[in-house]
Amino acid sequence: MTLIEIDVVFDFVCAWCYIGKRTLDRAIGLYRKTYPGGRNDTITITWRPYYLNYNPYGHSVPKTDLMDERLKDQTPEQRAALISRMDKIGRSVGIHFKGGGMIGPNTRDAHRLVYLCREDPSTPSELQGDLVEKILEAYHELEKDISEKEMLRELAVAAGIEAATVDKWLEGNGGGKEVDDEAKRNKGVDGNTGVPRFLIQGKYRWDGDDMVRMQKDIVSDRIRTCVSAFRRPEDHFRSHLLITMELVQKEHERLSKRLKASQSIKNVQSTIDLLQSARDTIASDPTRASITLATLQNPVKSSFDAINDSLKETHSGLNKYSKALDKLFKDRPLPSTEHDALSSQEHLINRAIAMHLLREGQFSVAATFLAEMAEHKAANQQHTTGSDTTENAVSLLDIDEVPSNEVRKQFATMYYILHEMKENNNLLPAIQWSRENNEALEARGSNLEFELCRLQFVWLFHGGGQDPQAPVSAGRQAALEYARREFSVFLPRYLREIQQLMGAMAFCPNLQNSPYRAIFNNPSAWEDVAHSFTREFCSLLGLSADSPLYVAATAGAIALPTLLKLQTIMKAKRTEWTTDNELPVEIPLPPSYLFHSIFVCPVSKEQTTDENPPMMMPCGHVIAEESLKRLCKGTRFKCPYCPSESHPREARKVFL
Repeated sequence: MTLIEIDVVFDFVCAWCYIGKRTLDRAIGLYRKTYPGGRNDTITITWRPYYLNYNPYGHSVPKTDLMDERLKDQTPEQRAALISRMDKIGRSVGIHFKGGGMIGPNTRDAHRLVYLCREDPSTPSELQGDLVEKILEAYHELEKDISEKEMLRELAVAAGIEAATVDKWLEGNGGGKEVDDEAKRNKGVDGNTGVPRFLIQGKYRWDGDDMVRMQKDIVSDRIRTCVSAFRRPEDHFRSHLLITMELVQKEHERLSKRLKASQSIKNVQSTIDLLQSARDTIASDPTRASITLATLQNPVKSSFDAINDSLKETHSGLNKYSKALDKLFKDRPLPSTEHDALSSQEHLINRAIAMHLLREGQFSVAATFLAEMAEHKAANQQHTTGSDTTENAVSLLDIDEVPSNEVRKQFATMYYILHEMKENNNLLPAIQWSRENNEALEARGSNLEFELCRLQFVWLFHGGGQDPQAPVSAGRQAALEYARREFSVFLPRYLREIQQLMGAMAFCPNLQNSPYRAIFNNPSAWEDVAHSFTREFCSLLGLSADSPLYVAATAGAIALPTLLKLQTIMKAKRTEWTTDNELPVEIPLPPSYLFHSIFVCPVSKEQTTDENPPMMMPCGHVIAEESLKRLCKGTRFKCPYCPSESHPREARKVFL
């Protein structure tokens, strides 16, 4: 399950925004049907304000009058063609545009209502989209004036918001400043092309002019592409955890609203004060005891009723909160340890832990771990032999358990370079390392050195390393000098990329609207280069880019729910898991965790293994080795899929 966040910048009076919403809704439906795991993904859409200011007047006017004024330069034929085109596109997504009705001076109150749905934690997430749909429909199809508060109240109540909440929000100025500020920011964003504007996962964007050309299947494919790029295993768990904790937070806020302990304390204190006052009255004049007690009866009864009512609601809220927590954090049995394949591989586990700590830059923790591991082995050795081996504890460790000093030094170097890169924006140590290992990187076809130098150019271009008081042109001049000094070694291999960097110089005053905007305003550039550096550094050490311990733990966590369910079914049916080297069910792992292809023999229908590898015959067909032996029986045999004949010795092993 992945959390997919989509931000939509829009305005209610824009017809393309209505078309964009319908297209997006249909694309999400298609995505859920066709994308593997799409049904389980959580998609949240946040609708963000934008003021188009179509109406220059301070009051509502007929839409037809405003349309005539805006299209006065067009011929009747051009107007008819425009209206026909909008009508055709609208009907393709189920919209029947109508040009009558009134258009108000602004859409501020409508955006304020959407903001209410966004910020109220007790409001269901889908209510925001329902309200946007109803307001768009009212304006574009029902010819309603959505600047009127009474009309907005009717639409909000129909969408599911309580009438009292709507009245209080509209009569006040709830969310007004926040909506105005956000609309202003959305209008001033870099590369603003109007509305609608869509942003997936805060990174992948397309604008309204793209939406004009896109149908639901294309939009769905865009979502698939964006999610595929985003859906890494760590994002998978982060998204799942984020969803769960958001639900917990909502339940917690509901509980906070229900808690009335402070009111109960006030009621108890007022009851105590009444009783104290009555006691003082009776003590001063015993003859008034009966009258005092009689007058005390109703106030005390009312106080007790108020206390019970407030506590009753508090207990109700606590019960619902407990049930919500039980639902979110279900108590699941732990997996059995009957098939523990790692208990005999303690040295490999210890090495994986030590290497993981070194990869993360936790050198002191790694040293402590190795020391404690040595002490533990020494204690076991002493208990077994009765001799004192504490002084030579380290020598008891297997060579495979202890990363070499050279490996430790290499990881210390890597961590230092990454620290400089991420914390100080200093690429020079990384560039120096890439030049020292140029031959090895070139043999791998790596682009690392050029990527580092290109990012250094961009950093200088934006004024990196310059005095804050220096003019903007100083950074550009420094970047140009750097290019003249360093880029010649990258020719002709990176000629096109260098030409793009040089061409950007001509667009300095308006770089945001230039074709090179993506190069100079890439928010993930530093992270991407750091990841490339880590991958190349580890590859030269003969190691994978990701920690094997992390990969194994993540894959195991993905498989755990399926295996727990399998364990429950097997226990109910009283069956046993009999295969040691193969899982009884398929575990859907992310693409980045599929390291090897698998082959299923077309004859035996069995998956090949190291003991029973795939074998290719001279004709090109592949079957399992065991199937090959059964077919040939030591002599020439006919391929089960074509007329070719061959001898077993002519078959070749296929390595996956």
